[in-house]
Amino acid sequence: MFAQLLEKTKKEEANLVIFKAMVAEQKKQKDEEDKRQETAFYEDFELELFDAEKQQKERKTQLATGTAFHRIPSRNKQRTQRQIQSLVPQERIVNKWSPEDVAALRENIRQVGLNINFLHILMPERTQNAIKARIRLENPHEITELA
Repeated sequence: MFAQLLEKTKKEEANLVIFKAMVAEQKKQKDEEDKRQETAFYEDFELELFDAEKQQKERKTQLATGTAFHRIPSRNKQRTQRQIQSLVPQERIVNKWSPEDVAALRENIRQVGLNINFLHILMPERTQNAIKARIRLENPHEITELA
């Protein structure tokens, strides 16, 4: 009887050791999986952050160069074109402008979100040249070559 009890106790101890080893292994695997998920989360987060920063820089560049206008949905693009065309005067009027008028046009165009060099799409060449000539008199560094 004592031998059976001793043998049963040894089996239970062996099972307990095996059970503890299994629990330790499961805990180790769970910790590794948690670390892997955390690493993946931070890598994804860093990639998203990098992409967001890249898109923001790209958007600023597009706004500065005027290329962002092409990405406006067509309905908004038409509205924006009408908005800008209402700001764009006729050539005969441009030649009579004061420096304040030139500054006001420049500011209005900036508020709409376009670069001053992007005007060539919106108006006839003679009007555009008249405006550029007036602005060049006021701020020569502002006019660069048209795209």
